[in-house]
Amino acid sequence: MPVSLLPTPEGVLSSATWTAEGVLSSATWTAEGVLSSATWTAEGVLSSATWTAEGVLSSATWTAEGVLSSATWTAEGVLSSATWTAEGVLSSATWTAEGVLSLWQPGQLKEFCVYTGFVSIF
Repeated sequence: MPVSLLPTPEGVLSSATWTAEGVLSSATWTAEGVLSSATWTAEGVLSSATWTAEGVLSSATWTAEGVLSSATWTAEGVLSSATWTAEGVLSSATWTAEGVLSLWQPGQLKEFCVYTGFVSIF
């Protein structure tokens, strides 16, 4: 049976869950303790993250083998979106909010079109 902790009103740590085997499986904090959200597999491999309220990195997921499979950031951490295959090969991307490259998928690098401040690849 999973074990949970959930202090605050000002004892801070707000939410953590462990498996019956004692492996941390999820965490969430703030009310200024910051780290906000993370999940792990039963084997202790980080599988997702999300932060900000100024801890920044906002979202990322990993496969059960620990390979990064998706990302998204900004609120000024910039890189916004990318996905990878299970083998770690970049399979899609999108950026801007001034990180630029916007919409890329393998095999679609044909022409650039600049419109309304964005660069798109068709």
